[in-house]
Amino acid sequence: MIMFTMNVAHFLTTGALTRLQEQQVFDKLVSIADYVVKQGAAETVKLGNPAASIAGQQEVRYPNWVVRQKAEDIALANDLKAKANLNTLSISLDEPGNGTVCVYRIVVVDELMEQKKIEKLYVCGD
Repeated sequence: MIMFTMNVAHFLTTGALTRLQEQQVFDKLVSIADYVVKQGAAETVKLGNPAASIAGQQEVRYPNWVVRQKAEDIALANDLKAKANLNTLSISLDEPGNGTVCVYRIVVVDELMEQKKIEKLYVCGD
């Protein structure tokens, strides 16, 4: 009877640890996705007199309007992967593959000068 109880306790503990680790990875991916769309890859525009010094210009950031090159920058993904202590991390506007946890955000992507497109930005990792 004691062995049965010990086995059940071990099984429940192992399952709880696995779910906790999965939840932690998901929470990290949500935080990374929010950072990328609000700051990391967000479109920024400098306001003010361009001839003035940099201190005289104000920078306006547009959340959920991302620049494709910034969003898919490998250096940004590697930096965020190291800070979040993840094994893998990919940030892409393309459909993700199977096998990893993914979070997506709806964003506006600046394709060309005047053309904007609504797409999903995928943040995947484990």
